[in-house]
Amino acid sequence: MIAFAAPVWLAALGALAVPLAIHLWSRRAGRAVRVGSIRLLSGMPPATRRAVRLRDPWLLALRLALLAALALSLADPYWAPRSPRGTTWALLSEEALADRTLIDSLRHAGAELRLLEDGGRQMADGREDGRWQMADGRVPNYWSLLSEADRLAPPGVRFVVVAPLVADRFRGTRPAITAPVTWREVRADAPRGAPPAAAPPRRVVILADAAHHEDARYFETAIHAAAQTTGPRADVTRGSPADAATLAPEADWIVWLAAAGAAPALPGTSAPVWSDANGAPLLSVARDGQALAFRLHARITPDRALAPEFVEAVAALWVGPIPRAVAVGPRITAAQAAPAVAAAPARRGTPAGAVPLAVPLWVLATLALALDRWLALGRRQASA
Repeated sequence: MIAFAAPVWLAALGALAVPLAIHLWSRRAGRAVRVGSIRLLSGMPPATRRAVRLRDPWLLALRLALLAALALSLADPYWAPRSPRGTTWALLSEEALADRTLIDSLRHAGAELRLLEDGGRQMADGREDGRWQMADGRVPNYWSLLSEADRLAPPGVRFVVVAPLVADRFRGTRPAITAPVTWREVRADAPRGAPPAAAPPRRVVILADAAHHEDARYFETAIHAAAQTTGPRADVTRGSPADAATLAPEADWIVWLAAAGAAPALPGTSAPVWSDANGAPLLSVARDGQALAFRLHARITPDRALAPEFVEAVAALWVGPIPRAVAVGPRITAAQAAPAVAAAPARRGTPAGAVPLAVPLWVLATLALALDRWLALGRRQASA
């Protein structure tokens, strides 16, 4: 596209009206005609005012082009490639890497995924596996990291920062950066780094006698529902207590649903998992080699199987113990976290990579002037 380094000189294009006005309203001296007697002019129609019309349109166009070239050359024009649309850098914290949906949405929106804790350097494919994160447990300083990313970013880049808003991550003096910043908050106690790769299915063996056939079906349905919403996939095999010797060695979970005496005692020391209002155990667990062996001490009736409390209890059991929350500092607002806005450096003169057009316009004006003088000289000689 064409731009001007000194656009104020474009006002000189108003001078184009001068030769146009002179050309339209100038009057040439009439030619004297000798006649023998004034009586010869009698009977002629009266003189009428002639309409304004262009004479020598090519000469007028040449002179207008001469003045236009001079005015444009004073404005210092140049041609530069059209600037691309502003790029968005998505600066992701370690906590943001755990949200695959968010990462996919930012990538689909055309944002460049970059690591905030790495000073805004671009994240290569597959780098969102968490291996880059700080191993020494240091709390990052987002203000210094944003300053480093601003020095790295080219002009026109805007930042979308996806990180927690906690006070201990904003230390020192508030920086002044040129890139506009939009903040998208994530929880500070979210898992750090990306989620692990899909785990293999958990192998569950349910050993139930004939009297507990329906109990086994209800329990299997609850396990599949928990696996679909909360945790690893489930590979469930149902059998009878007589199949324990062949099925149990390959299992991660062993669930006994049998009458007292029909199932062996749990190995080692068992611990209650579910208890009733009186403290009596409803479900006990013990370690059986590499597997967890569960013993259900109550029947699973249809009403209990459909109760939300039973489904939630199985889901919590499937997920396992919830990790202790990460201690974080007090939360702050996005306005408190935003860095100061620094004025972008003013661009003067012709930018790098642009093609100046002033010299070709000066050459064009010189040629137009020479052609105008040549045509004027020829016309003067023709009238002589």
